[in-house]
Amino acid sequence: MPPLISWLVLAILALTAPATPPARAASVASFDGQREFDYFALALQWPGTYCQRTRSCCPTNGCCRGSNFPKIFTIHGLWPDYNDGTWPSCCSRASFNPKEISTLTNALEQYWPSLSCGKPSVCHGGKGTFWAHEWEKHGTCSYPVFRNEYDYFVGVLNLYFKYNVTSVLNDAGYVPSNTERYPLGGIISAIENAFHASPLIICSKDSIEELRLCFYKDFQPRDCAVSSDDKIDMVTSKGSCPKYVSLPVPLSGIVALSENPGANKDVSGMKFPRVSPIFGVFPLEGAAFVQVSVERQMKALRLLFVITFLCSFFLASTEPDSCTSNLSLNVSVPFDTTNLRCLSVWDAQSFILRYAQTYANIWSFILSTPDTNSYIAMGFSVSGGMVGSSAMVGWVESRGASGGIKQYYLGGVTPNQVVPDKGNLQVIANSAFITLQNSRLFMVFQLQTADPLSSLIFATGSTGLFPAPPSFALTKHLDKISTRIDYSKANIGSSQGDGNSSQVDGSTSQAADSCVSKLNLSVPLLFDTTNLNCLPVWNAQGYILRYSQTSPNIWSFILSAPNTNSYIAMGFSPNGGMVGSSAIVGWISSNGAGGGMKQYYLTGLAPNQVVPDRGNLKVLTNSTFITSQSSRLYMAFQLQTNQPLSRLIYAFGPNGVFPSPPSFALTHHQDKVSITLNYATGSSALGNSYMNLKRSHGVLNILGWGILIIMGAIVARYFREWDPFWFYFHASVQFLGFVLGVIGVISGFVLNNQLHVDVTLHKALGIIIFVLACFQVMALLGRPKKESKVRKYWNLYHHNMGRILIILAVANIFYGIQLGKEGNGWNIGYGIVLAILLTMALTFETQLCNSCSSKLLQLQLPIPFDTSSLLCSSVWPAHSFILRYAKASSDVWSFIFSFPLDPKAYAAIGFSKDGSMVGSSAIVGWMPSPGAGGMKYYYLGGKSEDEVIKDRSDLYIMNASFVPATDSLGYLIFQLKTTQPSTDLIFAIGPNGQFPDYPRYDLPKHIDQTSITIDYSKGGSTRSNSNLNLRRSHGVLNIMGWSILMIIGAIIARYFKERDPMWFYLHASIQAFGFLAGIFGVLCGLLLARNLKVTHHKNVGILIIILGFLQVLAIILRPGRESKIRKYWNWYHHNVGRILIIFAILNTFYGLHLGGEGSKWFLAYGVSIGILVIVVVFLEIRMRMIARRETKPSPQSLDMPY
Repeated sequence: MPPLISWLVLAILALTAPATPPARAASVASFDGQREFDYFALALQWPGTYCQRTRSCCPTNGCCRGSNFPKIFTIHGLWPDYNDGTWPSCCSRASFNPKEISTLTNALEQYWPSLSCGKPSVCHGGKGTFWAHEWEKHGTCSYPVFRNEYDYFVGVLNLYFKYNVTSVLNDAGYVPSNTERYPLGGIISAIENAFHASPLIICSKDSIEELRLCFYKDFQPRDCAVSSDDKIDMVTSKGSCPKYVSLPVPLSGIVALSENPGANKDVSGMKFPRVSPIFGVFPLEGAAFVQVSVERQMKALRLLFVITFLCSFFLASTEPDSCTSNLSLNVSVPFDTTNLRCLSVWDAQSFILRYAQTYANIWSFILSTPDTNSYIAMGFSVSGGMVGSSAMVGWVESRGASGGIKQYYLGGVTPNQVVPDKGNLQVIANSAFITLQNSRLFMVFQLQTADPLSSLIFATGSTGLFPAPPSFALTKHLDKISTRIDYSKANIGSSQGDGNSSQVDGSTSQAADSCVSKLNLSVPLLFDTTNLNCLPVWNAQGYILRYSQTSPNIWSFILSAPNTNSYIAMGFSPNGGMVGSSAIVGWISSNGAGGGMKQYYLTGLAPNQVVPDRGNLKVLTNSTFITSQSSRLYMAFQLQTNQPLSRLIYAFGPNGVFPSPPSFALTHHQDKVSITLNYATGSSALGNSYMNLKRSHGVLNILGWGILIIMGAIVARYFREWDPFWFYFHASVQFLGFVLGVIGVISGFVLNNQLHVDVTLHKALGIIIFVLACFQVMALLGRPKKESKVRKYWNLYHHNMGRILIILAVANIFYGIQLGKEGNGWNIGYGIVLAILLTMALTFETQLCNSCSSKLLQLQLPIPFDTSSLLCSSVWPAHSFILRYAKASSDVWSFIFSFPLDPKAYAAIGFSKDGSMVGSSAIVGWMPSPGAGGMKYYYLGGKSEDEVIKDRSDLYIMNASFVPATDSLGYLIFQLKTTQPSTDLIFAIGPNGQFPDYPRYDLPKHIDQTSITIDYSKGGSTRSNSNLNLRRSHGVLNIMGWSILMIIGAIIARYFKERDPMWFYLHASIQAFGFLAGIFGVLCGLLLARNLKVTHHKNVGILIIILGFLQVLAIILRPGRESKIRKYWNWYHHNVGRILIIFAILNTFYGLHLGGEGSKWFLAYGVSIGILVIVVVFLEIRMRMIARRETKPSPQSLDMPY
């Protein structure tokens, strides 16, 4: 190929060179309290503008180079910046060390020169060089992207080469000139078209002084935009620049100063490189620059470009080298090439190795690589590591003008430890040469050895940086890979370092790997495998993980997986999610032609947010390796860390799709799973990465739409007598259900976007449910008053809309469980909860038949007065006592008193003059058996049974009768002749199974009673029993404290310990709230007990509070986890808590019985306990199944041949 074509290829390679080299081990100090930066700004300066201010010269001033004056944009610095317009500075206390970049001095002098003689200030006092200022002020703040000086400066050079502003502007016709002025908008557009991002331009008068390009942390271009208002104009490059700007060339006076021998003796003898802005090639050495006018030079270069373009059509096209093509070189090779074996040793970089054993002790090698305007290297290592290896390094500088090949000995990892012309390789004299042909380098050499080392290392250097005389120092490689080769079989096992690798394996036999079988690999590994732990991490896909802690800060891993002709991945996540995780990805194609390993950093879910060669894993050099054997992939690597992350993610890609150069983009995985691994015990908790989101979606919707909304509806329908409590409770429960349901719907949308599953019907039903719920909220906001005429229509709408919502929600929940493939457990669990709620509703509905919401049943006997205008009052909700009444005439009042016949006890209604029982007159009814009932009048002359006189009353009673409407409901029907009945009424219930009996009809003492004050005009009543509120406060506080919160806290402590330390804080907080609520409940009970005989209930309550205090004392005296007595403390704490909960539940039911609160309280508390029991059973089964599945197998020794 003609040199012009080679130059064109080199230009393209230079523009696409990687932005940064891999980070080295040494790192800078901490950020000294400054937060991590948001983006990079690459500041480029135009020397022609800067140097107009130069009035004196010195050896360090780039403006004083005479004919070698730079006519390109040079580097000012790479600055980490914040999005708010500010920037960090001086982020490390370390000082600049020029020895770290000694191998880069020539390149820095050329492309990063200082344009003044003054020494700028450095961060820690005093003055320093221009490079010291840039490193200490800005470079130290670029951590963690750059970790040391060398990486920073070589990274900036590569970024500068890749985004060649000078070349872009020259191609667009914007060339240096003292006479031409160019439109600012045109310059900006040229850069935007080339780099797809807006620059920032700063001018001095009408000349461009500085141009900045901005980059994300992964060095993808971004707009140079900040949020500060005072920089808006600057960002658009209009605030400091006119509409037309210039790119001036240096003034003649400056050139004369620099060419004055007396002014700059050292500078006049310096050699500076030649620059070709058209082709974007930046060689570090070249011929002397021939000064011509820029205009004439650009015309010549444009003509050269046209000729090159035409030649590319008329000359034969080049083909990449491969093992399937014949080797045809234009130069003679000093050995026979017809029987060379061929291997693709580095698929990512297209490295091809041909070799043969020419004689008994002579081996011949030809390494073929693309010409990337950098050196290439092939090292022979004893251990697989770079240190101690000997390498053949070759290079051909731009246009093939010069080149060389040398042996280097790597005595260490720093550049000054890489020694030229030294090494353990015995190179045959006159056998080594390097040539450039068809845009590929061919490095040829022969070694005198009976058996060459099998551990090989291949590397490429940074673009444009070559070994140069007199030192021939070798700059740090840009990318590398290590490989072990079987010379007899032409097979290799790949060990990925910074780049990628290839692997060939002829094995086709099928053999399943398991933790009970030994692992026999055909290639050796570089770490001890005798004590590896082993466990299956993904049973569905046959993934096996072996691992061990090789040394205090080194962990070794071997992942075994079936070879499904796709990539495999193992990610380490800080939180269990994919975003933010770092993954080791390996692949080998089905035909064995190529493969490799890379680290990827997942910044997001989109494919372009999965960044290769980035991540938080410190992979040990030369430790990575992937091979295919017996139809399985074995991916091995070592991490430098004290403790690897326990949240692991495994994945495999689509069939036949692999990362490929140059981008090595990773396609979306076909399937994945996440686990939490306990490295100490070898146990893991399995969970799909989407499982948490999927189950959160299900739980939120079940709890919101499928439980709380139903409970709120039950309260609204069956508890209206507790006005206004029922309304506030109904609104609160419905609002909580709505909020949880909305969150559940949102999680469903997120889940749908991630899973890409067709759930059209499920999603449509969810949207309908959400819309109906929003209508219900709007209806609540627009609710008319009770006396409004439209209130009945609003009620009809609100009630039926809610019923439709509940029906759709229940149906969609069962459908969603089916779609989620959660199995029968979820269906049964929710079905049980739904059945409990349905049972509650049916029970309350039955009770509603004897309420003010129901009509009077058809009685067995006619009622002797009109019932159409009766007012109704629920006088004792605890026992479902209902009183209907009306004024029949001026001096007659009609009453119907209804009460349940179960329990089998009498019921009484008394009319009192002053609210007390003594002196009141009562009507009592009973029915001990079907068809056998009775009714009597009593006068309560005192508190003893003898003072309760039958058939005597101060009331004028007419038309009195007892009528059993059904077997479970009775009615007392009577009329009173009075102008105004007493407003103080007393209701009582007798002991179960004891009734007034013939012939004495003595009235047994009641077991419960209540008194009310009734407003006959409005139909309302107020409870006058002073103990009722205190009694219910006592009940509610004790139920919530001891019987619900304590149980919930215990559930969290037993089943959620993997959420450490969150489980402990949540457990302690809930138990503390429960304890405080229980304390207040006990105090209320002690106040009640002064007037009641509740000895057993009180004694059990005192025992519970003592146990509660003992638990608090145990928390205060809790020993540390490492203490020997911790297991005894655990036994005591757990069992005392269980005893407390058992006593609390029993005492709660006993207290409800003593309080005579009726079936509603029993049912509500029973349902609550039932739900908690179901939860406990489900979690216990789940915990035991996981423990059984993840029982650690015994470690297997790996039989690894060496």
